[in-house]
Amino acid sequence: MKSQTLLFIISTALLLCGSSCPNNSTSVRFTKTLNLLESITPSVGAMTGRKISGFKLGDFSTERDLLRTSTTGPIQFELPGAGPETPPCNDGTPERRANKAPMIRILSMIGDTGGEDVSDDGDCHCDTHIEFIEFVPIEILFEDGGNLRIPAGSIQGRYLLCPNTPEHHLISGDREFGGAVLATFNCTFRVADNGEGLFADIRYDVRER
Repeated sequence: MKSQTLLFIISTALLLCGSSCPNNSTSVRFTKTLNLLESITPSVGAMTGRKISGFKLGDFSTERDLLRTSTTGPIQFELPGAGPETPPCNDGTPERRANKAPMIRILSMIGDTGGEDVSDDGDCHCDTHIEFIEFVPIEILFEDGGNLRIPAGSIQGRYLLCPNTPEHHLISGDREFGGAVLATFNCTFRVADNGEGLFADIRYDVRER
């Protein structure tokens, strides 16, 4: 009787848990906040220090709303497996996705690589990471009446958007994906409360299929 009761409890727990039950599959979560004026290419760092009243997204010739915050995501897509390791390493295949999102024009990511996908070195070479994010045209308006137009800005991710510190970004499993992965991406632009910065809150999750 006790064994039947125990079996019933285990079966019920598994049924309720479903796909959220912990397992040994590798899962990575990366979050970072960047000051857009310090991180975007081409460089506009000289504009830092001026108070920002808001920003507009999209073609400069169209009527656009003045915003203080805007969010894109979640954007979800599959990234291909990389295959075996090859010297000096298999860096994986970037998956580039054109988007119709309000902020993001192109998102390029690498999921699986030939070796460890979350290393502890100082860059994203042969690691899971965002290769780059290309934004729609951005116009930043300053409180002094000036403005800054960025027609095709991007963030290069090899050093800025890399989860290469496992103790902070490895959620479960080991450091290596076993093939194709599922990625989920979110990004929020927001003007600082005091106007002294335009921040990009970037988050992505990558897990084994």
